Amino acid sequence: MPSYSKFQTILKELRDKRNVTQEELASSLSVKQQTVGKWENGITVPRQPMLIKIADYFHVSVNDLIYGESNLSQPPATPPSTPALTPQEQDLLRKYRILTDEHKGLLNGQLDAMYNLDKPKVKDTAT
Repeated sequence: MPSYSKFQTILKELRDKRNVTQEELASSLSVKQQTVGKWENGITVPRQPMLIKIADYFHVSVNDLIYGESNLSQPPATPPSTPALTPQEQDLLRKYRILTDEHKGLLNGQLDAMYNLDKPKVKDTAT
């Protein structure tokens, strides 16, 4: 079994660098805030499926979370043409990530249909 001795430090560093509270992270991962606190204090460590969710949330690899193999001090680069997400957009993304694959597929189909209806009316700023 790998050593997770760096995990607690790396998780807290990622949260701090990204300005994410324990509560926000817990909500996005569908766990309690106390669970995130236990991870950061080295009381418990998440199992592999949760490690993958945490890595996806922070856009890093699982190895980065466990071993700190890359430079985590730099947040992922945002292309200059991409505006920051509004709180409403962040909430929509959080909800989307919780959906099942089936429901994501249904929602994507609805969004595509609405996008195609509105496309001639509005300049596309999403790409």
